[in-house]
Amino acid sequence: DGDPDVLSATAITNTLAWHENQGGQASLAVVSQAPPTANNSDVVSMLRATVTHLGRPGDGPLELASLGLRFEESPGDPLTSAEANALVESLRVYRDANGNGVFEPAVDTLISTTPPLALSGGVQTVLFADGDPNVAATPGFPATFFVVVELTANASGQIPNQLMATLLQAGP
Repeated sequence: DGDPDVLSATAITNTLAWHENQGGQASLAVVSQAPPTANNSDVVSMLRATVTHLGRPGDGPLELASLGLRFEESPGDPLTSAEANALVESLRVYRDANGNGVFEPAVDTLISTTPPLALSGGVQTVLFADGDPNVAATPGFPATFFVVVELTANASGQIPNQLMATLLQAGP
C-alpha cells in the first residue's frame, strides 16, 4: 500500500512478525453545515464531525477528551468572548443517535452544553467527561457528532452579526 510497515524478529522464540501501518488510530472527517443565514433564537448545526476508529476488532474504544473550536467573524478575524456571547446563547455538542448523519435535536443525544463562551484568541475548548460512552468510538462503528449553536434572541442586531466555526484538528 506504499506506507512503511514494521517487521520484527525474535531469536528466542524463533518468530517473525509483520505489523501493518494502518495510518493512525483514528480519522476525523469534518463537514460544515452552517446555513447561509439563520434567524434569531434558531438552533443551528455548524459542523458535523465523524470519528472513525482505525484499530482492529477487539481493540478498546477511542474516547474524545475535548474539541477545540475557533469562532470567527470572517477568516482571520477571531471573535472575542463578548462578541461570541452576543450571538450565541449556548454551544452544544450532540452525538448522532440513529447514524443517519442528519442533525435531529429531538432524536440525537446531547453530550455537552457550554454557556457562556470563554474564548481565548477566538478558540473555545469543549471538555467531555472521562469515561462517557457517548464520546467513544469503537472499531468498525464510526461516531458522528454535531457542533450546534443556539443563537441569541437579538443576534441579528449585534455587531458583528455573523460567525463561522472551525474545528481545530490539532487541538486548541
